Amino acid sequence: MNTSDFWEDSIPLGFYDIISKEGIINGRGLQSFWHLQTYKQVSKYVMDSNIHLDYACGSGFFINYCKNKDSIGVDISINQIKYAKQTYPEYNFYSLSEFDISDAGPFDIITVLGLLEYLSNDEIQKLVKILLSNLKQGGKIIFTTPNYKNSMRFIEFISYIFGGLDYRQVNNNKFTKEKVRNIFKKYNSTTTNVKKIHNFGVLFSILNHKLASNVELFIEKLFKNSFGFLLLIELEKNE
Repeated sequence: MNTSDFWEDSIPLGFYDIISKEGIINGRGLQSFWHLQTYKQVSKYVMDSNIHLDYACGSGFFINYCKNKDSIGVDISINQIKYAKQTYPEYNFYSLSEFDISDAGPFDIITVLGLLEYLSNDEIQKLVKILLSNLKQGGKIIFTTPNYKNSMRFIEFISYIFGGLDYRQVNNNKFTKEKVRNIFKKYNSTTTNVKKIHNFGVLFSILNHKLASNVELFIEKLFKNSFGFLLLIELEKNE
C-alpha cells in the first residue's frame, strides 16, 4: 500500500488523540500506554520558550500534551490535520502540502515521532537535511522508531490484536541502535544520542497503566536500560 494512502485512508479520524484520551480516562490499554509514555519522555525536550515543530503530528495530541504556545504541527494526512485544527484551535496545524518550513523556522526543537520506519534511507537523509537546515544552532531533533533488535515483532502483533491496526504493511525500515548510529554519523555537524525506552513492562498496561509504569521502571533499573522496544534518538545541531 502507498504510505500516504495508508495514513489518509486506513487510520480512523483522530485515532491517536482518541485512544490516548481513552487511556487517560480508563487507566489501561496497551496502545494508549505506549503513546502516553512516549509523549512523556519526549515532552521533556520541549521547553515553554521553544519554537517547536512536531513533524508528522497526526491528530495533534502531542502538541496539546506539551502545552507549548509556540508549537506547530504538520502532517501528510489532510483529514488528521482538519481534526487537529478543530480539536485544538489554539495551535497551528498544517498539511504537508500547505506547509513551508523555511517560512515557519528556524526551530529550537523538532519532534518526529514514529515516522522513520516508514521511510527509505534516502528519504530519511533528505528529511534530516531539510530539518537540520531549519534548526537553530544548538537545537535538537527528537526521533522515535521501533528497535528491531529486541522482540518488536511480538509487540507489533500484540498491538494489532488489541489496537486493530497493522502497520507492518507500510513498514519500510527496521532499525537497531547500531543502524541508527550508522545513518546519522553522516552529519558531521551534529551529535547523536540514542536511548532505549519501553520494555516488557508495557504488557501490564492491558490491566493498568500505573502498574505498567512501575514494572517498566523496575525492569529499566534492574537491567540498566540495556534493552527497549523503542529507540529515542536525539540529534543536536552543533554548527
